[in-house]
Amino acid sequence: MINISYLYIFCLSSDGFKMYVVSRCDFNSTELKDIKYIRSYYYNKIEVTRFDSDVRKFVGFTGFGVKQAKHFNSQPGRLATLKAEKERYCQHNIGIWYSNVLPKSAKPYVRLHSTTPPSGSHEAMTLRPGSGPET
Repeated sequence: MINISYLYIFCLSSDGFKMYVVSRCDFNSTELKDIKYIRSYYYNKIEVTRFDSDVRKFVGFTGFGVKQAKHFNSQPGRLATLKAEKERYCQHNIGIWYSNVLPKSAKPYVRLHSTTPPSGSHEAMTLRPGSGPET
């Protein structure tokens, strides 16, 4: 599954606590049925609340998050807006990513090297990124 995210960061100045929102699109193809839109709300690196387009509502992960999810789920306009993001944001941009970005991706590879560590007689395998495929 491919995941593309965009990140909003809101920093609160009181005692350095941070609140931020991550919206992402998980997808296997450009078909709407293969796309999931997720918006997660974090506070101090802990996910508090999440909207998932497959679940079609907010879910809370902390005591405060459960209360927030209940409040957000009581707002039909907010739910409708987020449900529409799957098509408006994800499907639209995934088509662009498939046609422009993904075809230009380089195939990943590694090279294995056998070495003997200075402190022992057993060989060890190490992974090193290469500069290109061996010719």
